[in-house]
Amino acid sequence: MTSTSAKILLAALGVISLNAPAFAAQEAVGVTAAVNPDATGQLPNEPLRELMVGHDVIRNERIKTQSFGQAQLLFTDQSTLTVARNSEIVIDEFVFDPSKQSGNLAATVTTGVFRYVGGKISKQKDVTFYTPNG
Repeated sequence: MTSTSAKILLAALGVISLNAPAFAAQEAVGVTAAVNPDATGQLPNEPLRELMVGHDVIRNERIKTQSFGQAQLLFTDQSTLTVARNSEIVIDEFVFDPSKQSGNLAATVTTGVFRYVGGKISKQKDVTFYTPNG
């Protein structure tokens, strides 16, 4: 390999490494297991996307349902979160270590009704749901 080729390769690797945090920010924490129409997801500074069965659920994603919407999210620790119609939630934090069977889940509920069925994380520690009231 010539020195010019090596410099180009190193420059390319340097540029790729600058994007590494962006890849980490797109961390999948689960999938949509069931979706009725009018359910959307949106990452910060990203366009709105219609949720469909099998789509990844990403950390920091805002999940929103309209009048006919509903979504069930299946997290990697086998917990589920059902988002009822006219509801909105942001998955603030989700960390799960399968080898230790432990982690952390925190979400901000903006409006609506939700049903959470605990998985492996909630068997080890409390999960946190932030709400605007009560």
